[in-house]
Amino acid sequence: MLKLIKCEFWKLKRKRLLYALMSLSLFFPLILAYMAKAGTGADTTEHYLQTRFDYVYTMMLGYGLVFLLPCLIGIIAAILFFIERDCDTSKNLRTIPVTNTQLIMAKISMLFIFSITFCLISTLSVALFCKLFHVGMVYGMAYKIFMSLIFGVLIVAASLPIVFLIIYFNKSFLLSILLAFFYSIFNWGILGTIGTSISAAKIAFLNSFPVICVMNWTSGSMMNHLQKDNLLPEAYAIVPTTFHTIFIMVITVILSLWLIIRFYKKWTR
Repeated sequence: MLKLIKCEFWKLKRKRLLYALMSLSLFFPLILAYMAKAGTGADTTEHYLQTRFDYVYTMMLGYGLVFLLPCLIGIIAAILFFIERDCDTSKNLRTIPVTNTQLIMAKISMLFIFSITFCLISTLSVALFCKLFHVGMVYGMAYKIFMSLIFGVLIVAASLPIVFLIIYFNKSFLLSILLAFFYSIFNWGILGTIGTSISAAKIAFLNSFPVICVMNWTSGSMMNHLQKDNLLPEAYAIVPTTFHTIFIMVITVILSLWLIIRFYKKWTR
């Protein structure tokens, strides 16, 4: 498996698009830190400075990771799964003792590696640019890095339906990108159904979607490690339990992997 992952890494190493996508982990925090600097007041208390840093960090999580990262995962997945088809090397893979399941797991492992690396760089970039632009007070980085690594793993698990859709439609690279963006926009659109009233039915509906469930659970886990000024009252109500989150993730991963393996086998016949 390690050799297969290494081969997949070599394939991506030649793709310049990968470096452009990874650069977003630096560019997006830079924009957020610059925008937050413009809104910084004259208050120099420790509490206020920490809230400004938390503001940039949570914006990076909400927009840079929850919205942007599933799109990037879809693009990377399209590259990984289309590269053999586009280069007409799928038949050559049949001559070596590698099963379709092993090949799929190697490609999905690359998605986890990319996601974890992206989340780690994004978190460190937020701290770096906040320090350079004097936006708040950088603190609690050990916990924030730890949560970013967990988030990187969970967001790939929640985004596996994108991989299935890419394989199922088996169309152009452009369509795959559109599917990835649609998946992210769809999740944000579901969030808009909350409105001004919170009910048990709405909460259960929201947390049935993998990406939203991950975002809400991660937010709930970090509440005691962030300044409460940046949290709306609704944030406490929509946090799912750890058991619920694990259940949704397990169902998503098992079902997605089963569909991916099934349709990939049909694809490569």
